[in-house]
Amino acid sequence: MAGQVLARLEAHDNRPSDAEIVLHARYDAKEAIWTRGYYLASPSLRCIFWLEMVFVNKVTYAVRAAMSEAHLGISVPFSRHIWMYPCHRKLAEKDLDELRDIVTYGHTGYEMFLHYHGEPAVRGSRTESALPEKGRLRVHTYLFKVFSWIFFGMPTLYLKELRKVWVDETVHYYGWRKFTDALKRDWENSITPVSL
Repeated sequence: MAGQVLARLEAHDNRPSDAEIVLHARYDAKEAIWTRGYYLASPSLRCIFWLEMVFVNKVTYAVRAAMSEAHLGISVPFSRHIWMYPCHRKLAEKDLDELRDIVTYGHTGYEMFLHYHGEPAVRGSRTESALPEKGRLRVHTYLFKVFSWIFFGMPTLYLKELRKVWVDETVHYYGWRKFTDALKRDWENSITPVSL
């Protein structure tokens, strides 16, 4: 496979001179077959690329759609390739700065991608939607309103809290833990008087 990729790469006129070929194989137990893949990395361009069109979810891992080309570049930073295969290169100052930022501030490319870093639609806090059309609240159905009334408004309260945790199709871990802990306390408090 490496020879095929190398031959195709050499056939391209505008290929980077420092392109590195990364091959990978994965065994699919369901299909009982090995699947092979590759990507190319260019240290001078600080990017990874393929020789043919690929689905975006190969880069974003189907987490969410990319907002722009710059946003797509955040999802799989070139530095990940450098950290996976560091043996034949010295870390550049830019890579050391990025590593220092990750250690200091806890930012990773994945988190930056999830929170639309650098995009005009960035969210102000984890409870705000970055996508106005996705952030609109749906109108409650009559059945929901009836059940909410029967259960003393608790479904409406829980839904309001759940919407703070589930924003832009992303669940924030700390908010989720806080929400589930509050649910457990509510359930314990409602069950205790019944058992007496």
